Amino acid sequence: QMSRVIVLVDMDCFYAQVEQRDKPSLWGKPVGVLQYSANGQSGLIAVSYEARPFGVKRGMTANQCKELCPDIEICLVPQGEYADKADIQKYRDASAEVFAVLGSIDSRIILEKASVDEAFLDCTAYVESRVTKVREETIQRLLDPACLPTSFIVDGKEDEKDEDETEDEEETVDEEARLKRKNERIEMIRKRKIEEFIEKCRFDDEFLKIALAAEFAERLREKVREKTQFYCSAGVGNNKTMAKLVCAAHKPRKQSFIPPGSEVDVLRNTKVSSVRGLGGKLGRSLTERLGINTMGELYRTPSSVLTATFPDNAPWLMQIARGEDYDKVDSRVLQRNLGVGKNFPGTMAIYTNMNAKFWLNGLTKELRKRMADDKIKHRRLAQKVVVHVTTDVSTSKSVKVGATEEKEGRLFEKLWPVMQSMRKGPGEGWKPPIFNISLSAGRFLEGLPSKENSIIGWVERRTKQLEEMEGKDAVEKLNRDAAAEEKRRLEREEMGEEEGEGEEMEGIFMVDNLDDDDDDDCLIVE
Repeated sequence: QMSRVIVLVDMDCFYAQVEQRDKPSLWGKPVGVLQYSANGQSGLIAVSYEARPFGVKRGMTANQCKELCPDIEICLVPQGEYADKADIQKYRDASAEVFAVLGSIDSRIILEKASVDEAFLDCTAYVESRVTKVREETIQRLLDPACLPTSFIVDGKEDEKDEDETEDEEETVDEEARLKRKNERIEMIRKRKIEEFIEKCRFDDEFLKIALAAEFAERLREKVREKTQFYCSAGVGNNKTMAKLVCAAHKPRKQSFIPPGSEVDVLRNTKVSSVRGLGGKLGRSLTERLGINTMGELYRTPSSVLTATFPDNAPWLMQIARGEDYDKVDSRVLQRNLGVGKNFPGTMAIYTNMNAKFWLNGLTKELRKRMADDKIKHRRLAQKVVVHVTTDVSTSKSVKVGATEEKEGRLFEKLWPVMQSMRKGPGEGWKPPIFNISLSAGRFLEGLPSKENSIIGWVERRTKQLEEMEGKDAVEKLNRDAAAEEKRRLEREEMGEEEGEGEEMEGIFMVDNLDDDDDDDCLIVE
């Protein structure tokens, strides 16, 4: 357990930062990102840290936000081209920039994409290569205040108050002075704890590994900021669970690490729902069936009780209560599946075959766009699509797909009978009604046929030229043009038109278009 060193990188209110970068005048201002909904229940999906002191929270409507924070800037998530739903392509593009930085730092680090704005990094091999028997130079470097400027230690111990601080004194001090004093005390305790931690690094390799990982995380976050303009926070621990947990302790633009052996202390007062793997059904069951609300209570629960109540999960629950997590960092940046979906709550539920067909057709087109974009970028083809329908129960069925079904019309023709087979109601109706339709493409086959590669190869050659001559914006424009051309190619094939091969492909793309203003970068729908 002590041999691993894991870093979690978490982008700070990522969607809001993407909007702030798009409109630099919004940096430092309260921002809310609003997702449109056809049922009139549009709500915020992201709230910048500048807006949070006003009480603005996710899920609020624009009017509610304005009442609490009149100066808040509301940014709308783009809409999908074919389906009435959010299109988060620009956030995915921004995420790809971040992961490009994370994946380029050191070949010894294993990178796993946890979500669009989170990444796990296994830094074990990296830090072990930097642990030496002669370490005084390393210790002195770590003790330099500039080495760990935004790092905090989370050890589960309450930070003591200043001895001279009294309640009567606080009442006579204005808010600004009180806040200043509080921040000074926090900084004093932060520095003292780090110094004490670094001193232990002289004699304990496990402490030194964590410190070196924290130093690495400081540099990594600065690199992300330099390359993308985005701020992020980080957590450092000996497993995924603890790294993620301590990351949340000090945000934004900060990082935290946990001393080896402090796991139980840190978890003692932690809510069960705050722990990775316990935020859903299992965590709720612990509370409902055993009255367990904190990890400390879980730790004190006899193993016999856990085994009797949760026979399948008891071993894992006992491990996680001790702060042990053996889940490996999986070397993965590409998504395993490409998905689109749409909820139909309340009165928006689907009762007719006509509406079901309409929405499946729109979602199929959006999925096809994602598949075309993914093929251009990652040279792979999906071999399976899963159709998921939620009525009174959830039902999923999968179908094999290939280059033929990849075309929009033919893909729909294959998916529609599958969806029809899930219908329970008589005639043309859906009873019970549909509350969600989702599609997921997966089981990717690496590599492309030679005909496909002629286009991809052109894109790669042109990308390299543009990176040297015109920079990132031109490259992004090229990728959008390539995805659009791929869509047009499939449409031509569907209509029975011929297209050139080999070198004739070189003429498909109009280089002059690279200078056009093109805001239509919405290729992915969530």
